[in-house]
Amino acid sequence: MSSPARMDLRHATPGAPLARRTGWPPVTTILVWAMWAVSVAFGAVSLATSWSGNLGDLLPLLTLNLVTLSFASTGAILVSRLPRSVIGWLLASGGFCFAVDNGATGLADYGLIAHTGGLPGAIWFAWLSQWLWAPAIGSVFGLALVYPPGRLLSPRWRPVAITGALIIGLISFGAATGPWPTGMFPEPNPLLIAVGGPGTLGIVSVLGALITVLVAVLSIGSLVIRFRRAAAVERAQLKWFAAMVAVSVPAFLVGVTLYGSSGVAAIVANVADAIAFGGFALLPVAIGIAVLRYRLYEIDRLISRTLAYGLVTLALLAVFGGAILALQALLSPLTGGNTLAVAGSTLLVAALFQPLRRRVQGLVNRRFNRSRYDAQVAVDAFSARLRDEVDLEILQGSLLTIVETTLEPTTSGLWLRE
Repeated sequence: MSSPARMDLRHATPGAPLARRTGWPPVTTILVWAMWAVSVAFGAVSLATSWSGNLGDLLPLLTLNLVTLSFASTGAILVSRLPRSVIGWLLASGGFCFAVDNGATGLADYGLIAHTGGLPGAIWFAWLSQWLWAPAIGSVFGLALVYPPGRLLSPRWRPVAITGALIIGLISFGAATGPWPTGMFPEPNPLLIAVGGPGTLGIVSVLGALITVLVAVLSIGSLVIRFRRAAAVERAQLKWFAAMVAVSVPAFLVGVTLYGSSGVAAIVANVADAIAFGGFALLPVAIGIAVLRYRLYEIDRLISRTLAYGLVTLALLAVFGGAILALQALLSPLTGGNTLAVAGSTLLVAALFQPLRRRVQGLVNRRFNRSRYDAQVAVDAFSARLRDEVDLEILQGSLLTIVETTLEPTTSGLWLRE
């Protein structure tokens, strides 16, 4: 039987110092899970206070808390597994700030507006709610700068990181010591500091906004440059990040564009908002999968399937709408209604689904998942040859050629059992 010391040596990571076993988890693990517990508690507080407050609909708050829980949970798991990686700490701190900001907003609304004087110290929750959003957003920019290896692209990017940190600090300080938005809370900021006049504040706000946009663009640019220089593993990790961003950002832009609309546009805006928040909530999950390298290369299949089903859905919607219009024009003089037109269009879409899906999936695999497409073509060709060829040596040579072409192994061999 192996001794405990041998067990530690056998399971230790090469090149890493051996950790002495104790009865308590590491301090970093305790700290990050304490942050997670506080995040969950403040998320629950924000939901509880929304029932009696003036925070609007409950659904947006639920989706926002889902994003918060995703950030906090993924960050806690990553820090527990990889305590030296800055990725986990950025996710955990971002989720913590998001959650405390949401909960503090609910408590301030409860104690200052909905039930005035019902919560001692509510003014300080209002103060927290005014500036904690800035470091939460800053953690997202930080992720873009250091993802996926947990370090900057090169030392030349340090000024960008330092500038971003200074901007987040200045925005937080300005929000914490400046006047609150007009009519938001009945009591003024207890830490209000008057600096300059309205003109000065306006100039500072414009300059801060311009620098913030510049830092955001550079953060995204670092991801693009990193992807162009990346090897296979890092490129797959970046694909997980890009896939979630590609889903959430366009949906967010659609929701913002159609904000305040009515009718069909309002429905589209609500669906776009749900997709945007869902993609943003899945972003930390994608980062966790990529950093821990769990089923890392499934991203190619996920992207190809998403593109294929998205294109098929759009094509079928176009066919459905066109068929309804055509059948209505043809059948309305005979039937006087559109029931047959809808039924015929539905049958047409059902009949076209499988052939169209196979065709589109093949086109997408050929363009975005070329290795899988080439491997499938090679396997199909070998299967067709296997039906006609009877010479075992020729089949053996063909099989080894296919393996070397598709998989490119360093060595290959074939073992036959008679």
